[in-house]
Parts: sequence; structure tokens; C-alpha cells
Amino acid sequence: MPLFLAVPVLVIPFIFMVKYRDAIVRAIRKIRLPNLVLALLTSVVLMIPEEHVNCGAYGCAPVFFPPTIPILVILELIFFFILYVFRVKSLLWRTIDLSIMGFLFEFIFGSASKALQALLGSNFLIFLFILIWTAFSYAFVYFLPLALLQKPAAQNQGSMPSEKPAAATG
Repeated sequence: MPLFLAVPVLVIPFIFMVKYRDAIVRAIRKIRLPNLVLALLTSVVLMIPEEHVNCGAYGCAPVFFPPTIPILVILELIFFFILYVFRVKSLLWRTIDLSIMGFLFEFIFGSASKALQALLGSNFLIFLFILIWTAFSYAFVYFLPLALLQKPAAQNQGSMPSEKPAAATG
């Protein structure tokens, strides 16, 4: 997809996701599933258009379900575990952390890792743009799932048994 189309395809929905985050989270929470399952399903829905925009790993083949998604879901589980261990509370910092980890994953293991590493040494401005775009792509995919995981479990009747609602005060 040409860059002049790719940027608005991801940026405009992301702006709406940020602006209407609470309403979207409330709507998703009406589905009675555990928080982690809701987060993973939400991210898969967001991964499909993101992978179609940034489709280098499978050559932009016309597929509904990009073959990179299972790998990204496993990566997402690892990222969620890391964030769970370090207890980062701010949604902004969680999103930034995942964006950085996502770029590092792409830089070291991704399908374009050799090209990214070559750009770092040859054309730093293009490398910087790709770094920002890759980090933004991860933010696009993980922002709503992180918002779902951050909200109190009491809002979701289908939450996991280990997630206890906060005691009522008053």
C-alpha cells in the first residue's frame, strides 16, 4: 500500500480509538469473556488491517487472515506477561513500552530485519521514519487491548476468577 494511503488508514482509526477509548472498552466488555481473551481477540481484529498495510512479511498476498498473526499473538502474550511482571500502570507508558519492544522484535527477528539493520548504517533518516512507523503500528494494535487489561475486572462479568473486584467504599 502506498505511504500516502497507509498513514491515514492507521492514523485516523487510532485517533478515534484514543478519543473514544472508554466507550469502546465498555462495548467490548459486554462480551462475557476473560480479560486476557478479550484483549487478544481485540488485538487480532486490529492486526488484520495493520498487517495488510505493512505486509512485507508475506508479500502483500491477497489473504483475509495474514499468516503473521499467530506469531504476533504469541509475541503479544510474551509482552503482556512482561508488563504484568513489571506492573506498569499508565496506559501511555504501557503502549510506549510495547511499541519499543515491537520495534526491537522487528529489528532483530522481523522479516525486514536485515534491511532495517542496513538502513541504520546507510540512511539514518529513513531508518528513523521506519522506526517511528513500526512503533506506531504496534501502538495501533496494542492500545485497545492494553486499555481492556487496565480497566478494573469488576466491569467485566466474564472476568477470570483470580481477578477480584475492588471493595466498595462508602
